[in-house]
Amino acid sequence: MWKTVLLGMVVAVLLVGGVTQGARDVTKPGDTIIGIPNDGISQNNNHGWPGNEPPHQAIDDKVVTKYLHFKGDIETTGLRVTPSAGPTVVTGLSLTTANDNAPRDPVEYELSGSNESIDGPWTLIHAGPIVDFAGAAEWPRRTINSTPIRFDNDVAYEHYQLMFPTIRDAPNADSMQIAEIELLADVLKATAPSPADGMVGVVMPLLTWTPGDTAVYENIYFGTTPELTEADRVGSMQPTMLHMYYHMAGVQPGVTYYWRIDEVERDMTTVQTGDVWSFMAAPVKAYAPNPQDGDKWIELNIELSWQPGQGASGHELYFGTDRAAVEARDASVSKGSLIAARYTPDALVENTTYYWVVDETGATPQAGDVWTFTTVGGGGGLKAEYFSNTSLSGLPVLTRIDPEVNINLVGTESPGAGVPGDGWSARWTADLEIAVADTFTFNVNCQDGTRMWIDGELIIDQWITPTVTSQYFALPLYLEPGIHSLRLEFFDSDGDAVEQLSWETATMPEEIVPAGPLQPPLRARAFYPQDGAVDVPQDVTLMWGAGEKATAHQIYLGDDADAVANATPADTAIYRGQQDLEQMSYVLSGLEWNKEYFWRVDEVNDIEADSPWKGSVWSFTTADFIVVDNF
Repeated sequence: MWKTVLLGMVVAVLLVGGVTQGARDVTKPGDTIIGIPNDGISQNNNHGWPGNEPPHQAIDDKVVTKYLHFKGDIETTGLRVTPSAGPTVVTGLSLTTANDNAPRDPVEYELSGSNESIDGPWTLIHAGPIVDFAGAAEWPRRTINSTPIRFDNDVAYEHYQLMFPTIRDAPNADSMQIAEIELLADVLKATAPSPADGMVGVVMPLLTWTPGDTAVYENIYFGTTPELTEADRVGSMQPTMLHMYYHMAGVQPGVTYYWRIDEVERDMTTVQTGDVWSFMAAPVKAYAPNPQDGDKWIELNIELSWQPGQGASGHELYFGTDRAAVEARDASVSKGSLIAARYTPDALVENTTYYWVVDETGATPQAGDVWTFTTVGGGGGLKAEYFSNTSLSGLPVLTRIDPEVNINLVGTESPGAGVPGDGWSARWTADLEIAVADTFTFNVNCQDGTRMWIDGELIIDQWITPTVTSQYFALPLYLEPGIHSLRLEFFDSDGDAVEQLSWETATMPEEIVPAGPLQPPLRARAFYPQDGAVDVPQDVTLMWGAGEKATAHQIYLGDDADAVANATPADTAIYRGQQDLEQMSYVLSGLEWNKEYFWRVDEVNDIEADSPWKGSVWSFTTADFIVVDNF
């Protein structure tokens, strides 16, 4: 039976704090973008844009970057974009000023659409002033417009062109610049879920959301799997009512629930299928430890904390370096009964693994899970090779281990012995160990040229000479636990030299990537096929790069990822033997069609105590066709 419940007291509270629906940005980093006029990187400011301020930086969700066109003071400049979201009905804009020089701010816009190609032909959608940027006072730097830019449009376009015919003060400007551009469309799907998507620890199963702009009816789905079907439909309502659903049956501790809101359009036929959101009901055991279970490189002055289980009135904590003692709840590792869900241990030891468990006390005691983390220490860093030219040519004049990439040199200051003060380049390589899966955003703060690869994928490519120090952001990258290869390159032409490698996640603020996650590159690096490659020929040669201390390679191949990950030379069905250091390839033939294979290369050196250095498990999928004579 459908269950749509309105609770009087809750209604009153939610109405007071209601959320107004707003348009959403249909662009995102990675969309196809070209500058207009499309005349490329500028030489001597005579056309185009500086290499470090290209068009795509206007749609990268970063106000610290910008797009600058040197012709903006003498002619109309702008950009074209093909949103990856597909055809959209854009009815507004939001614009953000750049970091400096207000005379370069655009003060008028012309928005056009096309459904043929990114080169047009174009249909004008709307044109008008940018009121805030054209005001008597200069609009603050790196600040979005506050006066709405909205207009009527009912046509969905696949491609858009946004041009700026006028800037604020052309006689005192040498260009047009903008930090961020958003093309806004009415929101058709439900948004703003509460509980937030992915939330852990929900106690009261009260769901709220914000409806789509054009919906006249809403269908509510709720279940325990993400594949919600009509059997999971638990309610329907008109969007003029409060958008809320209360699950009368309650939720079971520790269970993950999924829900979705489908918006029905005015024609009562068109349905905007909503996103599937999820939350986990609070378990009865302690959960959400900080540090996270399995995390590494934890500072020595950490405070332990966790979320209490449902019904807990107190906590029994066991903490120490002996896992068996912690699992046994031995008195030697007991930290006593606690009221607060936090504990600050005595001084911790570097490069040490600790174990801890929290048992909840109360009417129904609940034994907790054993968690673990490892402290900072034990060295680490990147292999750094410095060259006496700007092209990474020849042999390096200096090779060392750098604990991090954090170069900030003034004038002709040299990074090290034998390296000139100007006209040099560097390459850093490392094994990047990810302890807990997450989505990472890497960025490089750079003066001069840089490029960066993770697992062989080029994620930052700015091998140019910029006019100023700039911050380059890679697209967010999800990384599984384990070892990933990292390579970073840089050249310094003249003057100051800046190269700083940072990362951040949703829960970790931006910081220089430290030694610890970065280790010298001792493990093999896959060159071909790239990890996850598809349509690989049935006859293929695996190729990889050697680790720093390797004298030989051990090769593993199979069709089961776990089996390949855990295999040893005793597993003859998976182990393919050992090869000399110089032989960094392995020939395969007659593989099955359209099948996923997994492979691993361990680096071996019999005189090194840490050998072998176990490699990551890479995968590829063979083609479901035969390649004949390269066709």
